[in-house]
Amino acid sequence: MTIAGRVIAGLVFGVVIGAASVASAGGWGAIAVDYRGDPSTTVYGIGRGGDVGEAGRAATSLCVKAGGNNCRVVVSYTQCGAFAAGTSNVGWGMAMDKGTAEANARAGCGSSSCRVVVSDCTD
Repeated sequence: MTIAGRVIAGLVFGVVIGAASVASAGGWGAIAVDYRGDPSTTVYGIGRGGDVGEAGRAATSLCVKAGGNNCRVVVSYTQCGAFAAGTSNVGWGMAMDKGTAEANARAGCGSSSCRVVVSDCTD
């Protein structure tokens, strides 16, 4: 699914140049990315919070601090989440474990060129 399709579906999006920080621990996790059409130039932030909103705000803030200009939350989770991207498709996934979240993100991306850009678990 394209980025526009994901936004229309109610998801909000947001890359990695070097590394991104992770906000302090909490019950929710969120990944925000600034996807620039190339997985290698995607900027991201991983946030934690006591609720989904707090985690999303933390992730977005860290994405901006990492150099993102158009950071959006792509996935929020209470266990594990992941974001995968190719040159024109993106996907996200959630699961009880990181491996399954990553597999779900690659499957959601829908292209053999998709690779996991970032994944995280709250525990």
